[in-house]
Amino acid sequence: MEEDDRVLAVLLFGSVARREDHSKSDIDVALVVPGASHFYYDCRGISDMEVKKEDVLMKVYREVDPDSGKFDVHIFEELPIHIQMNVIKDHRIIYTSDRYGMYEYFYNYRKLWEDQRHRNTMCREELLESI
Repeated sequence: MEEDDRVLAVLLFGSVARREDHSKSDIDVALVVPGASHFYYDCRGISDMEVKKEDVLMKVYREVDPDSGKFDVHIFEELPIHIQMNVIKDHRIIYTSDRYGMYEYFYNYRKLWEDQRHRNTMCREELLESI
């Protein structure tokens, strides 16, 4: 992925990144591909081009067997916002072409989460009312 300038970063997340994995844990990997989303933020021009996520995943699947069950590869921009926040908070960098640019890119996702967090979390009373 290092030679693919569509990919800003490859991140490890989930139980392996938190060092809470066990023998049956899969390895969760997030590919940060700014051009794969309409939620663009210009990061050194990377997000100026529209990227087909299938093209990026096909390149990965040539290297990693998706049927092995060992790796679970995701495009970061396609994940639900609460999972994106988990990736942002608890990740280990496998590769990035621009570490500071990556964190700058994540800023907009953090901002979006702050705007939506109350919609994604329910207080006890709201939960009881919905039952």
